[in-house]
Amino acid sequence: MAVTPESLLQAADVLGGGDAEVDWRNAAACAYYAAFHKCEPFAYGRSAAQPGHAELIATLTDHRNPTPRRQAGYLLRQCKNLREHANYRIAQDFDYEDANSALSASRRIFGIVDNG
Repeated sequence: MAVTPESLLQAADVLGGGDAEVDWRNAAACAYYAAFHKCEPFAYGRSAAQPGHAELIATLTDHRNPTPRRQAGYLLRQCKNLREHANYRIAQDFDYEDANSALSASRRIFGIVDNG
């Protein structure tokens, strides 16, 4: 069974409601990947090859793009930064507000993509 960006975001929401820092870290990671996969067809069309993470963000934030596309790129960069904090800087605290920021940015990306 295939996983969709929407199902990843649902999982992120569940994890974000957890009581432990590990839940919040996993919520941020899941929220980022949901947004990343939601943005791929938005940036490249349905038949595009898998871009790298930095490439996708650079494509979306290109100054020649319309505002909604650039906004999605800036929000994706925010999600990516939070995911990197959650996954790579484990000696530093990661709290509920950090996870909520990632979830909020991911939801905003979904809104932009679904409306544009």
